[in-house]
Amino acid sequence: MLAFATIAIAPLPTTAGELAGVTMPEVVYSDDQALVLNGMGLRELIFLDVYIGGLYLPTKTNSSTTAINSDVRKRIVMHFVIRNVPKDRMVDSFRESLEANDGIEQFGERLEILYNAIEACQSNDTVTLDYVPGVGITLYKNNNPLATIPGADFMRAIWGIFIGENPPTEALRNGMLGL
Repeated sequence: MLAFATIAIAPLPTTAGELAGVTMPEVVYSDDQALVLNGMGLRELIFLDVYIGGLYLPTKTNSSTTAINSDVRKRIVMHFVIRNVPKDRMVDSFRESLEANDGIEQFGERLEILYNAIEACQSNDTVTLDYVPGVGITLYKNNNPLATIPGADFMRAIWGIFIGENPPTEALRNGMLGL
């Protein structure tokens, strides 16, 4: 049985983060927990802008170790700026990134849940990974829940994709870490 966390994005009357024409609120809420925008980074592929990634944490940090290992509510938002990313390319990207960072053997059926839930994305779609301790990561597309994958170990592997030692691009990692 899948459990879904409530996702609500409510900006406060402060300036929002902006990168490459994409604006993200400074504060969002995971249930009643306020999360602050830690940073935003651009994911490029060759010469194409693919998405803007935003990292939300309870408190800001520029330490990837702290951001990855802290077992607290947190969120990653991918706002797509490219016209079309097919489902198979999205799945391949997650698979390749997991292999480059943490490995995938230990995740078994949890990977299948993720891969089956991933959908193709178009320009202005958002994919949100919302982590709740004791529940896991809930994957959303355009605020619609798709799946929940349990485990803090799985969260650390997914967060490692974006801000770990081998991110898709340094610009994405550094931007999300506010460097």
